[in-house]
Amino acid sequence: MSKITCLLIGNIKYDGRVKKEIQSLSNGGHDVSLILSNLDDNDNNDYHCKLIYLPRNNGGTFLKKLFRNSTYILRVNKAIKEVDPDYIHCNDLNTLVLTFLLPNKYRIVYDSHEIYPETRNSLISKVFFTLAERLLIYKTHKVIVPQIDRLNYIYFKYNLPISHYVLLENFPLKSVTPASNFWKRKYGIETTNKYVISYIGALTKEREIDIIIKSMSQVSEDVLLFIVGKIDSSYGEKLINIIHTLHLETNVFLFDRITNDEVLEAERSSNAGICIYNAKNLNSYFCASNKIYEYLNYNAKVITTNIAGVARVIQNGINGYLLEEVSQDSLAAAINSIKSNNNESKSNYYWENQESKLLDIYSL
Repeated sequence: MSKITCLLIGNIKYDGRVKKEIQSLSNGGHDVSLILSNLDDNDNNDYHCKLIYLPRNNGGTFLKKLFRNSTYILRVNKAIKEVDPDYIHCNDLNTLVLTFLLPNKYRIVYDSHEIYPETRNSLISKVFFTLAERLLIYKTHKVIVPQIDRLNYIYFKYNLPISHYVLLENFPLKSVTPASNFWKRKYGIETTNKYVISYIGALTKEREIDIIIKSMSQVSEDVLLFIVGKIDSSYGEKLINIIHTLHLETNVFLFDRITNDEVLEAERSSNAGICIYNAKNLNSYFCASNKIYEYLNYNAKVITTNIAGVARVIQNGINGYLLEEVSQDSLAAAINSIKSNNNESKSNYYWENQESKLLDIYSL
C-alpha cells in the first residue's frame, strides 16, 4: 500500500471532505499523515492518520506575509521529506503552492475543492493563484474535482487529457447517522411542533444572511430559523440589529460555527436548509456544497439559488426550491412553499458510492 501525506491550510475538525478522504484512504490500508495549519489544543479526535501540526500565522503587511509564507513553505517541505511519502494529496490550490520546490519523485494529487483564483478578493492574489495553478497543474499525477461543471471548466482551461481528472463529489457518509435533536441538545431550544430551517456556513454579505432574516417576518410563527457560522463582527452586529428591529428573537437564532460532526447533526435536525450562492464568480456559479447532499440524504428540503451547480441536484417543488432572485419576498415564498409540501424524496448521494474512485488513484 501507499504512503500518503495530505496537506491542509485549516483545521480538519471543520473540514468534512478531508476527514472522509483520509478515513477512506486509511481504511483502504494506506499509511496516511496530515500536515495542517490549525489544530485545537484539546482536540483528541481520531482522524485516522498521523497529524503533523505546523502553525501558520495570518495578517500583517505584504512583506511580512511574503516572509512568513516563504518560511512556511520551507517548513512544510522539510516535514514532507522527513515522512518521504509516495503521494502528496493537496487540499486546494493554497497547498499545491507549497509543493513547488519539491523534487519530481513525489506524485502530487491536486484536490481542487474550489475554483480557487475566483475566491480571491484582491487583484494581486487572484493573479498570483491563477499563474500558480497554470504552472503547477502540469506537475500533478491526478486532479480531483468535486463537481462536473467545474471539471469541464478546468479541463478546457488546461491542455491535459480528460483521464487526468477524477470527479469526486461532496457526498456524506452513509455509515454516519447523526442524532436529530441537535437544537435542543446544544442550545436548549425546543423545536417540537415547529418547522425548522437552518443556514450553516459563511456569514458574509454575499450569502445574503440579512435578507434571509428579513424574510422570516413574512412566514408563520411556527417557523424557526437557525443561522450558524463564523461571524464577522460588523456584519454580525447588523444581523443582530435586524433580528431585534423586526422582533424576531423567538424565531431567529444566531450561533457561532460548529464542528463538522455537529453540522451533520444540525442538518438532520432540520426540516429544510438554505444554501445561497450569490457571489458573482465562477466558483459560486459552479458550487458543489456538501451541505446540499447532506440535507437531501436526511430528507430535508433545500432552498437555493437557480445556478448551474445546484440546478443539477435540486428539483423545484420536489426536493427543494430554486430561487430566481434572492429577495425578502422570494425567500418568504420559498419557505411557505416547502413548508406546505409534505412529499418525501429519496436520495442516494453517499460517499461510499464513489470512494473507489479515490482509492484507484493511489493503487500502485
